[in-house]
Amino acid sequence: MRAGHRERVQASAAAQSAGRAMGVHALLAAALFVTALVFAVLAATPLFAAQDAPTAPTKVVVFPFELVDTSQEGERDGARADQEARLARLTTDLKAQLAASGRYEIVELTPSVEAEYARLAPMRGCNGCDIDLAKSVGATQGMVGIVQKVSNLILDVAIYVRDVETGRVVQVAKTSIRGNTDESWQRGLRFLVDKRLLAAPPGGAPN
Repeated sequence: MRAGHRERVQASAAAQSAGRAMGVHALLAAALFVTALVFAVLAATPLFAAQDAPTAPTKVVVFPFELVDTSQEGERDGARADQEARLARLTTDLKAQLAASGRYEIVELTPSVEAEYARLAPMRGCNGCDIDLAKSVGATQGMVGIVQKVSNLILDVAIYVRDVETGRVVQVAKTSIRGNTDESWQRGLRFLVDKRLLAAPPGGAPN
């Protein structure tokens, strides 16, 4: 009788131990399943997708800056060599700053397209020809920069960004500068790039 009782107790203990072991294994399996499910859901979220597939740089054509001189001096004396040099430097520096940001890939005009640009310029009054020129070299956006000189004290700088596919203006960056000097023009450009063009979400937004 005693031996039978001990055997039954031992068998019961063994069954309980096995049950506990199976319970632990079941909990571990459930935990692993939940963890795998969580990672699968997170991997499908836009955040993870964006990290896995970074946005490609926007291909853009930066057309030469143009000057609209409505000052009395401009009407009287015409073009000035120092202002023409500043326009060229604005164009070069805008390209360099956009490329350095990593958000833009600068697309240069081919010789034949550059000749067509020279025939059609200025871009501000060519009724959308800038879009055709940008499209012909494979760009997705075109930028036209304009400096309006009211006087030697007051000037306005603007950059218009247009989508090549739709022809729509997707961003307008503007600022006013004081003083007709190399430093004031460059300060205005840096503001437009840092605080307007690069501050907007990729693709551009009017500001």
